[in-house]
Order: sequence, then C-alpha cells, then structure tokens
Amino acid sequence: MALRIIELLKYYPRLMLSLGRGFQCPFCRWRFRRFLPAGFLYPVLVEKKVIGGHWHEHNLCPRCLSNARERLVFLFLKDRMSVFERHVRFAAHRARARTRLCIEPLAKYSVCQRRPGSTFGHESPDIQRMPFADKTFDVVLCNHVMEHVTDDRMAMTEVFRVLRPGGWALLQVPIALALDRTIEDSTLTSPADRIDRFGQADHVRVCTW
Repeated sequence: MALRIIELLKYYPRLMLSLGRGFQCPFCRWRFRRFLPAGFLYPVLVEKKVIGGHWHEHNLCPRCLSNARERLVFLFLKDRMSVFERHVRFAAHRARARTRLCIEPLAKYSVCQRRPGSTFGHESPDIQRMPFADKTFDVVLCNHVMEHVTDDRMAMTEVFRVLRPGGWALLQVPIALALDRTIEDSTLTSPADRIDRFGQADHVRVCTW
C-alpha cells in the first residue's frame, strides 16, 4: 500500500511536468513535450546491441504508461494494415495493447499469456498449448513473449495452427544486432545468470535476425 501511494505521489507531478506539444500518445491521445525514459542497461544488452527492452530516452507515456513497442504495434495495425477498418478476430498479448483493442468496435479478441493464469478476467492460456480450435484467428499479436517460453518452436507451431487461411502473426522479440545466431541455454535457472546471459531475469534466449 505504501509503495502504491509513493507511485501515485510521483505520477501526477511527473504527468504535469511532461505536458507539451512534441509527442502524442496514440493510446490515450494526450500530448507531451517528452516521453519518460525506461528500460534496462545491463552489459549484455549494450554489448550485443539488443533492441527491445534496452534503455530508451522516450519510452513510457506519462499518462497511460504504454511503452514504445506497444505504440509501434498499434500504429502498424492501424496505419499499415488497416485492421480496425474491418471485422478482425485477434489473439493478443499484453495489457495495454489489448485494452486498446477492447475499445475498437471492430476488434474481437482473446488473450494469451506465456504462462497459464487469469488476467483481468480474460482467458489467458499458455501460448505453447492454446485451447483454441484450428483456424480461429485472423491475426495473432505476440508482443515480447517468445524470449520467455521454454519451447518457442512449439509456441510458433501453435500460432500457425490457430491462424485462419490468409491470416498473419506479428511476433515481436528483442533483437541482438551484434549476434549472428540466437543464443539460448536451458540450464540457466537463476535470475542473476539469466540477466548476465540474456539481459532479463525471466528470459531464456537472446534472438537475432
């Protein structure tokens, strides 16, 4: 409770100080002179030039706290794929992205997580074993999930299985520009070892092109 109060005491002054005209958040549509910095600066992320999860000067929206990659996905769906102009059924991951989809009247969606469990009252099955019928979705959004799952090949097989003919998936992961192959090690289980090797305590691999 005390931490919650501290965060609220920080939130509103920071929000007011960030207001301006330089940036507009496509989620909440508020305008700011800056977004907030966020991300990690672990040595492995710098050494391997990892994009996604790294320190970003203009990352979080001061009001809705959406991050840069979530805003990028939404703008891609809206402006490049025009998915909100027609009836589309989504399988989506991440709270802010699916909250935005929820208020778009043409978007029907289900929620998948990297682990089983309940989130915000929606079904949230394990993406490695989704309980959906074959050919259910037009679009699958998978926002920084594959670097967390033990069997990413099974997860991708499941994504392919639930897509309708002509459907497509957007699979975002952190990308290491300095690597020529993906690195993974299932024997690493401690948070410290995973941070040193992969750049985050709950990651099991670092991906490349």
